[in-house]
Amino acid sequence: MQRTVVVAVALALLTSAGVAALGAPVAAQTDGSPAVHVTADGSPLDLGEVHHTSSDPWLTVSATAPAGETVSLVEIRVDGETRHAFEPSTREVEENVVLDLRNGDHRISVVVRGGGVTTHSATVVRDDRAPSVTFASPLQGAPTGYETKTLDRLGTTTPVFVVDGDAVSTLTEVPDRTVSNSTLTVAGTIDDHSDIRAVRIDHAYEYAPVGGREDGGEDFTFDPVDRAPIHPSVEVPTGDVDGDGFPDRLDRHFLPSPGDSFNETLTLALGENYLRITVEDVLGNVAVYHVVVAVDDGTAPTVNVTRVRYRSPTRLHVEGTVSDAVQVHDVWIEDTILTLDEIEADVDADELDGMDVCAAADVLDFEGDDELCTVYPGGTVHVKDDDSLVVRHRMVFRRPTVPDADRKRIDFDTTVYHPPGADNVTIGANDTALNERLRSDALSTYLAPNVTISDRRTGYVEGRTVSVGGRITGGQPADASVETLDPDTERLVDVRPVEIGPDGRFATRLDGLEEETRVRVRVRDASGVEYLNSTTVTAPADEPAPPPDTNDGDDGDSEAARTGTPAAADDDGAGGFRIPLLGVVVPLGPLGASVSVPVPFLGPFDLPLAPVGVLALLAGVGAVARRR
Repeated sequence: MQRTVVVAVALALLTSAGVAALGAPVAAQTDGSPAVHVTADGSPLDLGEVHHTSSDPWLTVSATAPAGETVSLVEIRVDGETRHAFEPSTREVEENVVLDLRNGDHRISVVVRGGGVTTHSATVVRDDRAPSVTFASPLQGAPTGYETKTLDRLGTTTPVFVVDGDAVSTLTEVPDRTVSNSTLTVAGTIDDHSDIRAVRIDHAYEYAPVGGREDGGEDFTFDPVDRAPIHPSVEVPTGDVDGDGFPDRLDRHFLPSPGDSFNETLTLALGENYLRITVEDVLGNVAVYHVVVAVDDGTAPTVNVTRVRYRSPTRLHVEGTVSDAVQVHDVWIEDTILTLDEIEADVDADELDGMDVCAAADVLDFEGDDELCTVYPGGTVHVKDDDSLVVRHRMVFRRPTVPDADRKRIDFDTTVYHPPGADNVTIGANDTALNERLRSDALSTYLAPNVTISDRRTGYVEGRTVSVGGRITGGQPADASVETLDPDTERLVDVRPVEIGPDGRFATRLDGLEEETRVRVRVRDASGVEYLNSTTVTAPADEPAPPPDTNDGDDGDSEAARTGTPAAADDDGAGGFRIPLLGVVVPLGPLGASVSVPVPFLGPFDLPLAPVGVLALLAGVGAVARRR
C-alpha cells in the first residue's frame, strides 16, 4: 500500500511539472537574474517566436536587473555569433540595433547578465526575394517571370519594371505554348522563405459574338506584347485592343493561401489566350509570370445518337450527345428540301447559303415553299456541293465563343420535324473553330426490331397444331403476328396476333399442315415498316410431348427442356443410399420425398423419406450391436 502511495505522489509531481513546462515560454534564467523584453520592428518578439521581415530588422532589447543589482553585460548573437555587446552597469537598460541579415532563417539570442544570467532566443526570417515557381506540364519551362527586385515606382506614375537598366511597363516578348484542348491545368510548386499569401491568374482572350467567325476568317488572337502591363497592380486592357473587330475579355482566378503548390483548371478560348500569373508571399514579395497558350482545333465534334423514337409521320424524338475537345458551337438536324434545278426563280446560291429559312422561302419559287417557315422555325438554308438545298433545324443553339466548360459536351433530347416518307436521319454539329461533323443513318437503324424464332419452342405439339415462340427485341415495334403457310404454295393456313412481353418474348399456337408447315413472324415498327422472319417445321414420326407455350427463363439447355421429359435416373444407386436388411436404395433428395419399401407378405408401400432415414439409422445401430 505504501509503495502505491509513493508512485501516485511521484506521478502527481511529474504531471504538475509537465503542466508547468507547457505554459507560456519564458526566458532561460537563473534565480535573481534580470528580466528581458525584446521587440523586432516595433513588435514584441517573445521567446521562441518566429518573425518575418523583408528587410534588416530593428531590434530593441530592454532589461531590468533585480533590486540591488546592475546589468553588467548585454550580448546580441546571430546564429551563435556575437554581433553586438554592451556593458551599461545600470539597473535598467535599453539598446537598439539593426541586424544585418542575409535572406533566410536566423537564430537570434539575447544574453543579459545582472546578478544572474538571462538568455532570450527567437527566430527572424529575412525574405526580400520573390517566390520562385516551377510549373508543371504543359506550361513547364514556358512562362517568363519578373521579380520584385526589378520593381520601381517613379513618383505617382504607372509602376514599371527596371530590366537591364531600362524602365518598362509592358511586355516586350512572351513565350507561347500550343494545345488542342480547351481545358488547361495551371499548376506549380512554390519555393519561398515565407508563407504564400495568394496566387492570382489573369486570363485574357478574344471571342466572337453569336454567329461566330466566318469560315476561313482570322484566328482569335490576344497579343500581349506592348499591350499587357507587367505589374499585377495594373489591369490588363480589354475591349477591341487590336482593332480586329473581336472583343476582348478578362477572367480572374484567385487562390488564397495555397501553401507550397497550386493547381487551377482554366477553360481556354479558341485562339490565343494570355495568362498573367502572380504569386505573392505574406511580406509582399511578388513574382509575375507571363505566357500565351494558343488553342488549335482541327478536329470536328463527335456526334453520338443514343435514341430515335417515332412520334408521328412528321415528328421524331431524338436523343444523344455531342462532344468536342474545345467547345461545341451548335447542333442541328438536317433535311434535304430540293435541288437548285427544281427552282424556277433565278437565285444566287451564294446568297442563299446560310439564309434564314423564312427569308429563303420568299426568294424560292417551288411547290410547298410557304410551309418551310412553319415547319422549320429558326432554321437556315444551306447549299451543298451537289447543288442540293438543305435546311438546318437547330436543336442546340450557338452562343458567343466565350469559354464554357459545359459546352464541351452537350446533350440533346427533343422532338423535331421530319419530312413524310424520308427514310434517313441526319444530325450535324460544329465547334467554335467551325469544324463540322454530319452523321446520317437510316431510320430503320433506330426503329427496326430484331426478330428471332426459338427452335426449341417452335414445332408440332399435337396433331396438326404448331407451337411458335421467340423474341422481338430492340427498335420500336408496334404490333406483331404469326402465320402458318403451305411451304410449297405459300397458301395461308392460319394467322394469330401475338402480344410482346416485357422481355420481348412471344408465344402462340396455330393450325398447320400434316407433314410440314412454314411459320412466319410479321412485326411492324412505329413508322409502319414491316419486318419478317420465317422457318419451316416438320412433323415428327411419333407424336411428341407438347412443349410449353411460355418460357420461364430456361432457353432449353437441359435435357428436360429439350425433350419435354425429365432426364432418366441412374440405375446403380449412385444417387442415393441403400437401407441394410431391406435392400432399398433411397435417392438423396428433399426430406419431404417418399420411397417405396418392399415388406414381406404385406407388399411394398410408400414411406416419407425422413422416417426412412431414421429407420436406416436404427437398422445400422442394430447391426453393429449384433456384431458385438
